[in-house]
Amino acid sequence: MKGLTTAIAQSRQKWMLAKIISIIVVLGWGKLPLQASEPDWNGYWAIEAFNFMIEVDATTDSFEVIPVLPATLPWTPGIGEIREGKGYINVKYQGVSANLLVQLTDENTALVQPVSCMPEYHMLCALAQSQRAILTRVNYQPSSSN
Repeated sequence: MKGLTTAIAQSRQKWMLAKIISIIVVLGWGKLPLQASEPDWNGYWAIEAFNFMIEVDATTDSFEVIPVLPATLPWTPGIGEIREGKGYINVKYQGVSANLLVQLTDENTALVQPVSCMPEYHMLCALAQSQRAILTRVNYQPSSSN
């Protein structure tokens, strides 16, 4: 029975990590400033009910993801691209490489979903398949360490 309880707990953890992989998506580092007609991707974004937040500082055609909470999550986001109002970014975590799609649904909400996940047989990829995560823009002021 203890083995079953442990397996269930591990499955829940992997589901949460799969959800986070489906979410890790949004920050930019600049080549060009945003034009007035472009959507504003910049700011802090969080997942409700999770201790997860990222910062986004986008340009017209690229973005980078920087972890805020938890700052120690061992994932590696690539440089994201913005094409036709949608964000695309590759994220690596524990042997999994996921290509994520980010869409701003309004000025304070982003929808994140996996486009692909490799290797397909990995449990995280199986759990992330057909999942979506909602990021909400939050008013966050990092504390200064003086």
